[in-house]
Amino acid sequence: MQNSSGNDADQQQEVLFSVVIPAYNSAPFITKALDSVRAQTLTDYEVVITNDGSKDETVQVIEEYARRYPDYPVKLASQQNKGIGGARNNGIFRSTGSFIAFLDADDFWHPTKLERMAALLAQKPLIDVAYHDEIEVASDGTRRPLSYDEVRAPAYQDLLFRGNRLSTSATVVRRELAQAIGGFSENLDFNSAEDYEFWLRLARAGARFTHVPEVLGEYHRVEGSITQKIAYHHRNIFNVVSYHLELLRGDGTCKPAFLDRMYRRKKAEHLATLGRALAGAGAKAEALQMHWEAMRVDPLCLKAYTKLVRTLLS
Repeated sequence: MQNSSGNDADQQQEVLFSVVIPAYNSAPFITKALDSVRAQTLTDYEVVITNDGSKDETVQVIEEYARRYPDYPVKLASQQNKGIGGARNNGIFRSTGSFIAFLDADDFWHPTKLERMAALLAQKPLIDVAYHDEIEVASDGTRRPLSYDEVRAPAYQDLLFRGNRLSTSATVVRRELAQAIGGFSENLDFNSAEDYEFWLRLARAGARFTHVPEVLGEYHRVEGSITQKIAYHHRNIFNVVSYHLELLRGDGTCKPAFLDRMYRRKKAEHLATLGRALAGAGAKAEALQMHWEAMRVDPLCLKAYTKLVRTLLS
């Protein structure tokens, strides 16, 4: 195992994939993620892990894993806690692969994931971002298929207007482009939605997207993880949308009246989605408040009404 604290991307031979894993207090589950990478049928990869100031035995678990499998191509660096975006950025700029394959420490891949993505990228050499479907596994073991939609051209407007349809652990990105746009935003207003903001900036930079309609991994929703902080997460998604709507306004490619309507529509959808999430967490009174506010913001937003009905029937 190689330990590093700096940018060592120029010191290593290039591989096809750099598997970038951010790790914060990941000792209980990172072994499963590492096992899923080691089980890949395609072995043209390196594993780039950033310990983001963990307070548990994350580093010891990784070091013991590397001792157990000395041929495992892992590079570990530690930094003070900067959040998941900062940890991914550390990995991005230490990577040597042609493509970066993101994997969160509590997720894992099916054995043919990298092989399937490599085959697709060979067939479509102009693609910059490729992503596949997943299984979501809740903390109680409930499993739910997540089928993502194709990003349509123009990708920037499509992602902004129709919402995020990519999952980080299901996505590979051309390394040069990821580095060129500066990696993930570390703006705290985007925290927990930094992946969506990253896809938007990739699209704004001209990235070409493609979807693989196959389940090639599992996304684990861990209790206490950042995805469980419902109101915080949805507020920051809307922060991302608002920021990029203003960028689009500055471009002058859309009429101001259209962007004003889109702002109201996205805010209403945000409130309605937050309402459904709160209802799912058992906070029905707060959920109904969000639904009423959604309909007030945009009385013509169909999603506001359909999500209200689902909450009332739940």
